[in-house]
Amino acid sequence: MTRVVLMACVLSMCIVLPARTTFALERATLAIIGQDCSQWHDAMVEALEQLDGIARVQADVIPNHLLVDHDSPQRTAEELAGFLNRLAVAQGDCRAVVMKSCITAGSSTFSAPSARAAQ
Repeated sequence: MTRVVLMACVLSMCIVLPARTTFALERATLAIIGQDCSQWHDAMVEALEQLDGIARVQADVIPNHLLVDHDSPQRTAEELAGFLNRLAVAQGDCRAVVMKSCITAGSSTFSAPSARAAQ
């Protein structure tokens, strides 16, 4: 009987733990530079939010910057800037540049069912 209870506990842990993962998020600070950026700002935010591994995009904290909380093993700040720059080519004189600053220093631990649900 004890063996059955122990086995049930082990099996329930195998089901519950993967459903609620904990992962470290990195914050990428992207400066948005160019004359045409304001008209494409919302489109850039929406495009980033659709990517896997993106937990949150903050566009209203620092003017002309995007703060992107992302799953660092899946995405890098440089990849995010490149993604936006590929979008911006078709949208005019606007580009994203990775900023290294105190905003990007360190990481946070975030617990959620998935990165997308953390938005």
